[in-house]
Amino acid sequence: MPHAKKDTAMFESPYIKINEHGIDLIKNYQVDKHIEYREINSILFKKGHLINNWILSLILSLLLTGFTLIWGLKSTMTFDIHSIPSSHIRSYIAFRLIIPWLLFIGGSIWIYLATKYSPVISINTNHKNYKIALKEFKKNDNLNDLIDFLAERVELIRQYNV
Repeated sequence: MPHAKKDTAMFESPYIKINEHGIDLIKNYQVDKHIEYREINSILFKKGHLINNWILSLILSLLLTGFTLIWGLKSTMTFDIHSIPSSHIRSYIAFRLIIPWLLFIGGSIWIYLATKYSPVISINTNHKNYKIALKEFKKNDNLNDLIDFLAERVELIRQYNV
């Protein structure tokens, strides 16, 4: 009995699989959409943000960081352990000292992620545009191979040099 040919990806990340048959977009570890090369008008290779709505994320993270910084500083400066009833000391310490600083750290990380750049490809089809980050390929040093592979199959517009 002949074996079916296994479809192996030449380039793979958690978000995308690229092989000689086309491009598979992945969501929740499953193929969400398959795009054949003949459906693609062009691919734009550029430097872009990792987050799609990065301006909104940046604004929200700046607000969160500013609010929690003020909250944390005021809580730390007005903290008096002797004025707290002994039955409420744990919740008081958690709410006044730990939570504001954890939220401040989370907001700072969110600012970093909103402003971080990475190589991305924007796949332009007749129906929709898809934006995929290529940070894993850059980290594994096979980004040039991926770009050369795609340039042989579709119109590739380079706005970012590796």
